[in-house]
Amino acid sequence: MNSMTGFGKADFRAKAIKITVEISSVNNRYLEITPRLPRHFFTLEPKIRELIKSQISRGKINLYVGYEEGDVTLSKYSINHEAATSYFKQLSKLKKELKIKGDITVNDLISFPELSRPDNGEIDEKKIWNVLEKVLKTAISNLVKMRQKEGQALALDM
Repeated sequence: MNSMTGFGKADFRAKAIKITVEISSVNNRYLEITPRLPRHFFTLEPKIRELIKSQISRGKINLYVGYEEGDVTLSKYSINHEAATSYFKQLSKLKKELKIKGDITVNDLISFPELSRPDNGEIDEKKIWNVLEKVLKTAISNLVKMRQKEGQALALDM
């Protein structure tokens, strides 16, 4: 007998990247998967769902995948000049309409998240999937083990 609740976690760390996978489940009649993925992992979502479905048949599954690059340098980012120009024009117009005194500064503009962007936001999907799949399998295995352990405890209680 298995419990429907559980948690599993796994990490992968290398010089260039860090991947963290956390997966939890609660009782649900059907399999419902809610993933939270980094933006550039969205294309991997179908593979992730299939891997989870191959190991788990029921439950509400919450999945978190964290991804960090270890060698992030300033040269990987650039200023989005179009966004900066647009924001400056809009702020100038708003300043005039609301009769706000003072200058619009770079500090005012950098608060907008679209102002800087990574130059190579693309990932090597095949390479990342090879690593992510292993980390995901470990996290799922840890979840399944916890569900089995809790299920045994429930069986003893019954």
